[in-house]
Amino acid sequence: MKMKIFRFLIHNNSQDETLYDDVDVVSIPDTALLIQKRPFFIPDFASRCMVQLCACIRINRLGRSIHGQFANRYYDADNMTISAHFVARDLLAQMQNEARPWDLALGFDDSVVVPEKAIHTPNNITDATLCINQQTFSTTFNKQQLAQVFDKQVARISEFYTMRQGDLLLLPLPIEEVQVHIDDFITLQLNNSDVVSFYVK
Repeated sequence: MKMKIFRFLIHNNSQDETLYDDVDVVSIPDTALLIQKRPFFIPDFASRCMVQLCACIRINRLGRSIHGQFANRYYDADNMTISAHFVARDLLAQMQNEARPWDLALGFDDSVVVPEKAIHTPNNITDATLCINQQTFSTTFNKQQLAQVFDKQVARISEFYTMRQGDLLLLPLPIEEVQVHIDDFITLQLNNSDVVSFYVK
């Protein structure tokens, strides 16, 4: 059974508590998941390829029409991790201007990088870092706060899709997008521990 990947879109650019008040969602194919230990290849159609750091949960049981009160039973908040999502920013801008679907700019092959194994982080406040070569871009997130967002979205999505074990939900963190270039080396860190590393080609 193929997994599904849901990427949330944040329309509020502020970094305060209202950040997640306006959340939309797009479903992208499982071919967007980069196989571990392979490099990420910048596609020819992306002259400005940006990477965004996201919080990520993995669905752990089957469910449909899930009530928000019970959504937390369908994933483990203590195993909330981070992911890298690559966006063809120039193509996305073109699609937005032309009022066309955004899927091609968000869900192209290998555009999502997620740690292979669950990372148990019991502390509520978690440090997340995107390292590109010698540069670091860091933020912190409150798992309890993000879990409330995930609960709401799990309930919402499950009205339309059956949630299955292994499905991924990606929620952008309040950290700037960064443009990537060929030969960059990217590392994602949780609480100063590396969770995944790869090259850009």
